[in-house]
Amino acid sequence: MPVDAKAVLTVCRELLDGMQPGVVAVDMPLATTSIEARRRADGEVSRRFGHCKCSTHSPSPVRPGATGRRLHESLAELGYSLATTNSRDLPALLEVYPHVALLGLTGRGERLPYKVAKSGTYWRGHPPEFRKQRLVEEWSAIVACLRRHIDGIDLPLPTRPQERSFQYLKRFEDAIDALVSAWVGVEFLQGTALPLGDGAAAIWVPASSMSFAQGHYAA
Repeated sequence: MPVDAKAVLTVCRELLDGMQPGVVAVDMPLATTSIEARRRADGEVSRRFGHCKCSTHSPSPVRPGATGRRLHESLAELGYSLATTNSRDLPALLEVYPHVALLGLTGRGERLPYKVAKSGTYWRGHPPEFRKQRLVEEWSAIVACLRRHIDGIDLPLPTRPQERSFQYLKRFEDAIDALVSAWVGVEFLQGTALPLGDGAAAIWVPASSMSFAQGHYAA
């Protein structure tokens, strides 16, 4: 189902007592040009964070495809310009990558095992009940780190995840990804996020994550 960007921003303004959000952060490939294949941004992130198991997937004309184009276009119509190495104007639209952001947020130098669909890979051979409990433990640790930067997080995690389906648990993973993306947006506003890519597309990375990167970086 397509995202109604105007409706989302309307709810945000209501929550902000009429203020307009300065940044929209999206975990999705975005670019000022048509996305046909792997971009410099994808290569930069993979080169610098591949050793942390945080390489990116390769985008294509079908991923993000029409969904990504519609979201980008609708936000552009509402005044949000894509932030790249050439532009940091407000209001801004950011591409973010939670896996890399979590390195800086948590201080852990390897990709965190918090994805529901990957639980069988993380804890191979363990029963579903064990894997569900471990996922919630990872989420709890992430939320604790987020609360150091974001006030008022209201995300009660399941107390008995063993009794829930993986499909049910996926909503908590999605909520955490949204919160991590929002934190990167805050870092951008504070001037403590850096763009990896070029003038057409950039993935914004918290400066704290760059301590785990390979190679020299010049903003």
